[in-house]
Amino acid sequence: MQRLRNRNASLQRLVQSYETAIRNTVHELDEISYRLKICEMERAQLQLERDSTLQDNEQVLRQLQSANVRAMKAQGEHGLLHAAYLASLSSSATERYVLSREVSRLRSVVQQHEQQQQQATASKCKICFDAIPDAAISCGHVFCVGCVERLCESEDGSCPVCRKVMQTMGGEADKYHMRLYL
Repeated sequence: MQRLRNRNASLQRLVQSYETAIRNTVHELDEISYRLKICEMERAQLQLERDSTLQDNEQVLRQLQSANVRAMKAQGEHGLLHAAYLASLSSSATERYVLSREVSRLRSVVQQHEQQQQQATASKCKICFDAIPDAAISCGHVFCVGCVERLCESEDGSCPVCRKVMQTMGGEADKYHMRLYL
């Protein structure tokens, strides 16, 4: 009988130690869960900050491109004004004719430069402003393959230009874009 009591007491101590270990483990799991939630919130905040920084960088890039175009126009206009000024100072009809031809030539050079700038801007990806666009998404907008792949991986899944949700193309569930062969 004494043995049975000793065995029972020993089993009760063992059960109590297991219960304590389980409570400690549950407490540690709760702490880990809490830390995980904090990490997820910090990750979400960092993503928001990254997205904001990307938008700010895109805006600065657009402003720089616009300033570059304005500077090129101003340089062209300065050349035109200088040529016109020289033409007005000239007393000879031949000199005026030569200068007016030079003004016309400079105008065409400026126009060609403006067209080249517009074409260069138009032939860049509208997301990264770096690569040549060679992939179309379901709404018809065209971007570079790298940017389209990042769009497909994003949770939003919408076009950055028109905000339409991307639809699958060609019947495959994982294909949201098609490659263009330019």
